[in-house]
Amino acid sequence: MTRPNRVPGQTREEWSDATRAEFGDVAPAAGGQRPLHLPSVIAHHPTFLAPYLVWAKAVALAGVLPRRDAALLALRTALRCRSEFEWGVHAASAVARAGLTPDDVARVAAGPDAAGWSDREAALVRAVDELHDAHTMSDPTWAELGQWYDDAARLEIAFVVGHYTMLSLVANTAGVPPEPAWEPLPGSVPGR
Repeated sequence: MTRPNRVPGQTREEWSDATRAEFGDVAPAAGGQRPLHLPSVIAHHPTFLAPYLVWAKAVALAGVLPRRDAALLALRTALRCRSEFEWGVHAASAVARAGLTPDDVARVAAGPDAAGWSDREAALVRAVDELHDAHTMSDPTWAELGQWYDDAARLEIAFVVGHYTMLSLVANTAGVPPEPAWEPLPGSVPGR
């Protein structure tokens, strides 16, 4: 489903001094290319970019969850939110940087009961579905996740899902386009 690009990312020429300072470490050095898609859209807001970048870096780089687990959460969240942009960016990075295989990425679309998940991975995917459907994790899922994760990690699961839900909402609303080379969003979500 292609959405209209309602809020294109800002170009270098449109950046405020504050935006330029924030993008100093993420923007390409030359060529007038845009920085990361979504941050260049968020740059339209006069005060959200700096705190957003701090939070996004904390979620992506400073969490206690293993990268593979966070990538599973991000992918299932993107799928549940029907976010072409978030699915594309996370499908690409999950394989390149988080240790998922293309089969793992495809399995995310099949859901928590798909063959091939470990019990822990199935519980993570199930947690995403519960958070989206009921806005909480069920007691059985919370307890099952406790076999592998402490309270900080289980709370982080909710933070990661909430973070990528928020980004999916923004990307979907703004119409942030995925890169042509990215994997397309799978069709339907089983059981939904």
